[in-house]
Amino acid sequence: MTALFSSTADLRQYVRISATLPWDSISCYVDSALDMYLRRYLSDEVMTALDSDSTFLTLSRKALAPLAVYLAADEMAVMIGDAGITVQNEKDKRAVASDRKIQKARESLQERGLMALSVLLEYVASRDGLDLSTCPRLESMKGMLLSTLAAFEEYVSLQGSFVAFLEIVPTMKGIERRLERELGAPLMARIRTQSDSETILALHECCRSYVAYATASLLSSERTRRQRMAGERIEWHGLVRPLFEDSEERQGWYQKMEGESMAAIRGIIESHSTELGMEHSDSRVDYHGKGKRIFYI
Repeated sequence: MTALFSSTADLRQYVRISATLPWDSISCYVDSALDMYLRRYLSDEVMTALDSDSTFLTLSRKALAPLAVYLAADEMAVMIGDAGITVQNEKDKRAVASDRKIQKARESLQERGLMALSVLLEYVASRDGLDLSTCPRLESMKGMLLSTLAAFEEYVSLQGSFVAFLEIVPTMKGIERRLERELGAPLMARIRTQSDSETILALHECCRSYVAYATASLLSSERTRRQRMAGERIEWHGLVRPLFEDSEERQGWYQKMEGESMAAIRGIIESHSTELGMEHSDSRVDYHGKGKRIFYI
């Protein structure tokens, strides 16, 4: 693959850093960003196949430049040597930025880099004729009820982030498997293929909304967000935005919509059980049926 950057000047076209920063000091972070972000989703085979694609190279640079500086920010602020970890503090030089300003700068770099990465990955996924079999994270979306970002955002907004969508694919798959256990594999197969039956099409729509709202309910709860932030890492906001914080006394909006979608699924199945080949089972116990007895001990 063509080297995306070869100098500090190349990097400065996409991110604001000092022109005097030695390339040797920042180049290792560019390599790390390539491994940690781009290679996480794309294989060397796919990147090599797109090596002559100018759009792919430009989008890659837009994503990796801020992400590389984001990775470098903490380490480059200190010096590691025989005296341990130290900072330079001399007079007549630029003052050290406040912790809050540093935090906001890192958040901006991360947000900008990951949104640019989203644009890049969505571009790659939309390319016709490109073999993505070596990219399991992109291939994992196939066959799902909500297999595209646009399909998921019919119900819940991810602020247009394709990276966020890829991150929640495992959660959606788990919810789909749970739904399949409840409805049965044969019926779920018909729902996924969207047969011509109006009943199946109605179930397909309800199942899609159920998966989206159940996923959003898990990822936007107050407790879940506290767990993600427990390690004091920067919280990237490209996931699911809660409509309000939940509590013990009330459910969040997504949780309510999840319940309504499941109720609609069960209502359709109950009303069309014969058509769907599913016997209606009454869970009530008949205490007065023939042959029933009550014994006192």
